[in-house]
Amino acid sequence: MAIATALSLPGQTRQEYGPHAEVHTLSNGLQVVLMEDHSAPVVALQTWVRYGSADEEIDVAGIAHVFEHMLFKGTTRFPHGEIAALIEGAGGTVNAWTSYDETVYHVTIASRFWETGFDVLSDAILHSLFTPNDLDHEKEVVYEEFRRGKDNPDREIGERLFALAFTTHPYRRPIIGFEETFSRITSEDMRRVFHTWYVPNNMVVVAVGDFDPEILWRAVEKRFGAIEARPLPPRPRP
Repeated sequence: MAIATALSLPGQTRQEYGPHAEVHTLSNGLQVVLMEDHSAPVVALQTWVRYGSADEEIDVAGIAHVFEHMLFKGTTRFPHGEIAALIEGAGGTVNAWTSYDETVYHVTIASRFWETGFDVLSDAILHSLFTPNDLDHEKEVVYEEFRRGKDNPDREIGERLFALAFTTHPYRRPIIGFEETFSRITSEDMRRVFHTWYVPNNMVVVAVGDFDPEILWRAVEKRFGAIEARPLPPRPRP
């Protein structure tokens, strides 16, 4: 259902988008979208990062998609494998997708465990380690996905169409990148992109479902509020 009363909270501005969702903005530029809905005891959490394949430097084409594979691999608090184990152990799911203009990380979990979902999702967004061993493994996974895509007529036709339709625009490149570029990506490349683009003024946190919006807002503010915004590079859009 719709949030009945407006939240009046320090350090943020508030706008309403439609009858159900509220959008708040932290002082560091992080947008927070909250939609309260008690029709089922479930919460869906997402973090949208405005960095996709069209934002990549050509020599690391495919790195946005590699982030999709790497972000849940481990942090200092949640070592390798623990993120998925915590979410799945609570009956939830964790996954991600990559597009031309964004990479999105999402958790769906029973509402009584939303704090666990929020804790691990936000920690991954802020503190992923990108270890060389994990990266080497995931590049092999990406290569298998790349190889399977070459055997998929729909994907192959779509990529060829975009390559013909966009002569200079970065949409002409496949989201997964090229074998010669994603295979060369290093942990240093991952950290450089991470510290450049995975910043609060380039992200949106979304929560929909069975929760108290004021409590969840306070959790977002506590976790993200002290992180400084950073200037963003120009986006290569001819």
